[in-house]
Amino acid sequence: MSQRVSRTETKRRKRNSRLITLAWIAGISVLIIVLLYKEKADWLYVLATLGITALLFVVAFADLGGGRPGVDETALGDDSASIGDGIPATASFASTAAAPSDWGGSKSRKTRRK
Repeated sequence: MSQRVSRTETKRRKRNSRLITLAWIAGISVLIIVLLYKEKADWLYVLATLGITALLFVVAFADLGGGRPGVDETALGDDSASIGDGIPATASFASTAAAPSDWGGSKSRKTRRK
């Protein structure tokens, strides 16, 4: 059986989530300030190491590719190496180009008046 979630319920959950996050930030900040005041550099070192390790785990297990579909790189027609060497572009790129590139001065230059 599904339940409808009202807008106020959604706002309340979002606010509570933010408050919990801010409480964590404030708590960790107070802990760090107290450790700095007490000159407990060894504890700060351990906390920093554990924090970096946790961050690396979050990044390692993050689903970075699942958010949106990827771009088909073959459709891009990257011929940057041939452009730099002066080699003509491949036939597949030349046929798929939608618009001419403005690289190389597509703007007209103004002439000087004497």
